[in-house]
Amino acid sequence: MVLTPDGLIVADAKLVVENDSLFRHQDLVELLHYKKKGVDFVKLDGDIAVIGNGAGLTLTGMDMIKINGGQPATFLDIGGGASEQTIMQALNIVLNYDPVKVVFLNVLGGITKADDVAKGVIKALEKSKRKVDIVIRLTGTNEEEGQRLLEEAGIPYEVSMEEAAKKAVELRNSLA
Repeated sequence: MVLTPDGLIVADAKLVVENDSLFRHQDLVELLHYKKKGVDFVKLDGDIAVIGNGAGLTLTGMDMIKINGGQPATFLDIGGGASEQTIMQALNIVLNYDPVKVVFLNVLGGITKADDVAKGVIKALEKSKRKVDIVIRLTGTNEEEGQRLLEEAGIPYEVSMEEAAKKAVELRNSLA
């Protein structure tokens, strides 16, 4: 607790919930569900889902969306070395989150391979019942193969994060 001119505020906190009482805390159960999937997911107030591989890249993607006049709907970090399956799970999560109008997938492949990302995107979009515009920034390891796969599937991509974020906001604005 910190005493400020505006009053007392909580500066740090830790919460431990007994497993037997989780039925009373469905919001926490939902967070644990995403943790088991190997992703870090936070719902936000906007309508552009932001997915990235690494917390820093995801936060930077959110900043780029804001700079271009958009509002992030999600923070979803797939982590380094994300597999095709992880990409499918991440897209499934945001595609089933109603406020999302556009998805911004921001991947700089190092450990994460761009061709695995492309395969996961293609499969997720093929299986999804909900059609949402997606903007992909895809560079890094195996980028040529990943970009080729996206092109063959008719899915546009960018290599510049700035351009991809701008395009995501423009797509969202065109829906209004």
